Amino acid sequence: IIIVAVTMTFTLAEQNGKGPSTSRKPNLIAGDSYDLYINNIDLPIGSNGVLADVLIPPAPAAGGNLQNKNFLFSGGFYMSGLNNGIIWANGELSASRVTDYVPGTYTTGANDPNAKLYVVKSSESDFSQSWIDWKKAVDLGADFYDGDHDGKYNPVDLNGNGKWDPDEDRPDILGDATVWCVYSDQVPPPNRTFNDVSPQGIEIRQTVFAFNSKGTAG
Repeated sequence: IIIVAVTMTFTLAEQNGKGPSTSRKPNLIAGDSYDLYINNIDLPIGSNGVLADVLIPPAPAAGGNLQNKNFLFSGGFYMSGLNNGIIWANGELSASRVTDYVPGTYTTGANDPNAKLYVVKSSESDFSQSWIDWKKAVDLGADFYDGDHDGKYNPVDLNGNGKWDPDEDRPDILGDATVWCVYSDQVPPPNRTFNDVSPQGIEIRQTVFAFNSKGTAG
């Protein structure tokens, strides 16, 4: 199995100290889709690797928006390689009708109910429900901060002071909002745009994070 780690960052300077100015109302619970709605960026994300081209009601249309103006119709990727002397190529790019990936890993399968988007935010309280839910993400390969150095993710307030301390576990929080998922090229050849390409055993673990600040960060 080939594992590819993908990290994507979206940062934007906040204008006049105001937050997002778009009219889209984001869904608050992650799952098959999530609207990363922070600063002036409004970016729908799908659990299969599609960015922007994800319709989340009540929005009238899909797409990534910046101050109510569409800046991205669809985001995705292509990749290619050589496997046992055979050239292959696949991708997840909905604008080109290429959708070779589904949520989940090869171990858990394409119908794993836990193969979804997981979201943690810096504004949430320590040891919140999203920290607990991150256990399922860790089972699928997500990173975490191992405060007690036991190699296991167990977000527990060890000293009972109601806040996180460096010797306690927590999710891999990046920026002010972190969205994580895993997807794999399990779509069978008959259902692919290019049906002469077989699945290659590729799993992609994707992290999208954003900062809610007046400045920019990398």
